[in-house]
Amino acid sequence: MSDYPHLTLNQLTAIADRETVMLTGLYSRHPDQVVLTQGDQRLPLLDLPFSWLPPQGCTVRIWGELLQGKPRRLLVHDACHASAPTPEPRRTPTLRAGMPVTLTVHVNNVGDEQVARTADR
Repeated sequence: MSDYPHLTLNQLTAIADRETVMLTGLYSRHPDQVVLTQGDQRLPLLDLPFSWLPPQGCTVRIWGELLQGKPRRLLVHDACHASAPTPEPRRTPTLRAGMPVTLTVHVNNVGDEQVARTADR
């Protein structure tokens, strides 16, 4: 799990833009955004977890790509309940032409296109 160091919201200022991180906190959906909360700190979340949609107010372990802009946000890869065993975050393997590969993806229709999304985006 070294690709996703487990951090607190206080530690995010020392992390480079687009680095992957894992955080634990309270997951909540609001009309204008979804956030992860630790104490009085909040981190806006972009997109939904890949394999599980946490219920409102659930304590989760969530991982994704940190976007160090104004405001700082987390591009969510996936999540699990905080009390669950920590799963190994799924990474898309490096692919080469002609290489057989099996991926688990979500497919969404966007206009006339079908877009496939892996757990690590």
